[in-house]
Amino acid sequence: MTPGHGTLSFELTNDLAEMSVLAEHLEQFCAGHGLGPEVFSQLNLALDEIVTHIIAHGYRDEGREHRIRITLAHDGASVTARIEDDAAAFDPLERDDPTQGINLLKTLVDEVTYSRERGHNALIVRKTV
Repeated sequence: MTPGHGTLSFELTNDLAEMSVLAEHLEQFCAGHGLGPEVFSQLNLALDEIVTHIIAHGYRDEGREHRIRITLAHDGASVTARIEDDAAAFDPLERDDPTQGINLLKTLVDEVTYSRERGHNALIVRKTV
């Protein structure tokens, strides 16, 4: 975990048991920036949906450990979360989502963008606070 001015970066492995670690880091980040329980709840649901999807569908090489990097930033007006993984290229914004997870995500945050950078997926979500 790397704290900085308004930021927090950490990594998770591709194991669903790590979801509690995600929630703990997010809760600490929100508390440290004076963000209330509603913001935490919405961001937690959004990030849980994203990371669970990466773990469940992004990695086909059973047994191999992968790292998912998450960077949270707060600029006073919004919280931005960058989720980066090394799974196969997948832009969730360009595909139909039978689980409706992306539609849920879009109701929880104000902006979602995707890019492929240096062989990694980068999904960025922003929520006005």
